[in-house]
Amino acid sequence: MNRDGTIRHLAFEFYSENHDQLDFDTAKERLESTGQLRLSVIAEAIDHQLCLKSHQTNVVGDTSRWGSENSIMDTIENASDYDVVRYSAARKGLLAHQDSVISFYVDGNGLDGLYCMRAQGVDPHIMRIWLDAAQLASRTLISTMQGTEIVIFDQGRKLKEEIRTFCKVHKVTLNEYYGRGEVINENNYKAIINSFELHKNSC
Repeated sequence: MNRDGTIRHLAFEFYSENHDQLDFDTAKERLESTGQLRLSVIAEAIDHQLCLKSHQTNVVGDTSRWGSENSIMDTIENASDYDVVRYSAARKGLLAHQDSVISFYVDGNGLDGLYCMRAQGVDPHIMRIWLDAAQLASRTLISTMQGTEIVIFDQGRKLKEEIRTFCKVHKVTLNEYYGRGEVINENNYKAIINSFELHKNSC
């Protein structure tokens, strides 16, 4: 529990410092860039100000249509509510001048989904082909020594059957989270930030 007695929840955010449409390999190379490191440091500082225990992972935000971008997945261990996650993500999106960011707050009663998959021994280039064929067009990819991890945000859990089938066909391990999430558009950053700061309590 948090200090005020509220229950801690797991949460995730996805954001990037990139403004270009890149091929997958270039996006992966930029995970080591100065801009990537700078954003990670800024994100950690924002979470620290909010008393959020978070961990930043370098990932590639990947799409079938628009290419790829070097990104960060923020895993938060102790989110007290959705509003603080939304605020944190909006601040990062505003500072990075991004068109949009994703926030997701784990709640078993939530209507949205986040699917975390692990494919042992599968190269990310092969995984992209499989995902395209399954029409899972927007995804986050993490290359590891063991293979490829995939994360997909699904508003309204519309893709759950397709993803379960995909995992069964390709022998991919699946962990499903239910919760509340959204793609936050840049036009909404300042409104979210101002509203939260007007009503926020100290952590």
